[in-house]
Amino acid sequence: MKTNCFDSKSFFYRDSQGLMDTALGKQYPDLVVINANLFNVYTGELCSNRCIIVCGNRIAYVGEGDDFNKGPETFVIDAENKTVI
Repeated sequence: MKTNCFDSKSFFYRDSQGLMDTALGKQYPDLVVINANLFNVYTGELCSNRCIIVCGNRIAYVGEGDDFNKGPETFVIDAENKTVI
């Protein structure tokens, strides 16, 4: 059974194991932003159609498209091709 990121686990689990499990699709994310244009402040590159997956208050994964593991309490935001920095 999949759980969200705020189980009765330790702080370390939420910050490392929870991030990894969310990124790998083993647990549901708390927040997902889809259809985002992502501006990479390090390279200056603008990446289109990105999906940003968040566990708690940390980004667990950034990738193309909107194929993600959505749970019943996952909050999804459609960025509608707006830019995220």
